[in-house]
Amino acid sequence: MCGFVRIVGGLVVAACAASAMAQDVCPGDVIKLRAFDGAEGDSFGFSVAIDGDTAIVGAYLDDDRGFNTGSAYVFERVDGVWMLAAKLTADDRAASDEFGFSVAIDGDTAIVGAHQDDDLGSNSGSAYVFERVNGAWTQAAKLTADDGAEDDLFGRTVAISGDTAIVGAYQDDDLGSNSGSAYVFERIGNEWTQIAKLTALDGAAGDRFGSSVAIDGDTAVIGAHGDDDRGSNSGSAYIYQRFGGSWFFTQKLLPPDESADDQFGRAVAINGDTAVVGAQGDDDRGSNSGSAYVFQREGNAWTQAAKLTADDGTDDDFFGHSVTIDGDTAVVGANRDDDRGYDSGSAYVFEHIGNEWTQIAKLTAPDGSTFDSFGISVAISAETAIVGSSGDNDRGAGSGSAYIYPSIPSNDCCADIDRNGSLDAADFFLFLDLFAAGDSRADFTGEGVIDGGDFFAYLDLFAAGCP
Repeated sequence: MCGFVRIVGGLVVAACAASAMAQDVCPGDVIKLRAFDGAEGDSFGFSVAIDGDTAIVGAYLDDDRGFNTGSAYVFERVDGVWMLAAKLTADDRAASDEFGFSVAIDGDTAIVGAHQDDDLGSNSGSAYVFERVNGAWTQAAKLTADDGAEDDLFGRTVAISGDTAIVGAYQDDDLGSNSGSAYVFERIGNEWTQIAKLTALDGAAGDRFGSSVAIDGDTAVIGAHGDDDRGSNSGSAYIYQRFGGSWFFTQKLLPPDESADDQFGRAVAINGDTAVVGAQGDDDRGSNSGSAYVFQREGNAWTQAAKLTADDGTDDDFFGHSVTIDGDTAVVGANRDDDRGYDSGSAYVFEHIGNEWTQIAKLTAPDGSTFDSFGISVAISAETAIVGSSGDNDRGAGSGSAYIYPSIPSNDCCADIDRNGSLDAADFFLFLDLFAAGDSRADFTGEGVIDGGDFFAYLDLFAAGCP
């Protein structure tokens, strides 16, 4: 368990220790978010997004307004403290809508998917736009497909950049059963309008185009993890570019080493001229160990720049189930990694250094345990990352949680506890005080308990000094 919990503005915040040596994150720096009204089976953390000082966490099985109506929680960082700002629900919510299955945020605008909404037929799906005005979050629009139909699951995936949103409907049948599609919406004045429907030029039944979506400016990436070009469910991803207000297909991404059941395209992310595509079924480090591919745009062409795998990857880790990127830092979720128990989960941080992408940290929940699914969702903004753990049991089985990492990568000297840039006796005596009080900031082994191991771990760091 986390050793230190505080309640701020109705939000339960636990400051958890993380292993400084194993995770490159200093003890006490990790913040754990849980829903103030969380309950069994809510799956809080199944989806996460972050932009600057604002994060949004989906809880798609929340039952507040009826069975599995779903919800999403907005958190804001104020003076370094993350606090609950709003709980979002749909104005026209109904049972089994699963609002919060997907979330995205950019600035003062958030979008939340409800893929089992029934407006245009059973499970046709929808997405809701919320805007922050004078500090308050209000529903601004409800998005549905112009040609929506039963079981399209519109809203299963969402993405937003500025005044443009993309909503995936991976069970749309335009090019065959479950061939999939994605819809582009633009905010024009105060209205959100569908301006394009994207489908794969070579789409076919079962491709599930739209199973992942990402957008940055005038470029979008759409995943189709069921595509069969390199074998059944080998997967693919498609690049679209906006020119003169219209969207055009520009390239299909297919890594040269992919094979059947890799599910390349299960997750996608983009920032500037760099895209990351997850392939959770790749077998490089064991069956379904997973991988992620980095693509770089040079001119108008996208080429593979790197293939990422976990240094300690093994069977069924599902590395690549979730991906995110901002600048030179990428985070890849492996929600079935077993470091803290079966399917406890983890996430890996990679940094672009020179011409190489290098693993610089492995993140696990300080209080992680079996079936937590830490890493089922990941997001990053500047140096702050958020990782969802939808199977966490703090508020009941599967109530869920999310963890904030405020400095990824961490360049701190962890032994400098008072963070004044000088390692001296004051830090040592502060550690002793924390250790005696059982404060989680003294948990230098990341085991969730304060004991002799933490004392000697700190002594080793103190003796080693700061760079």
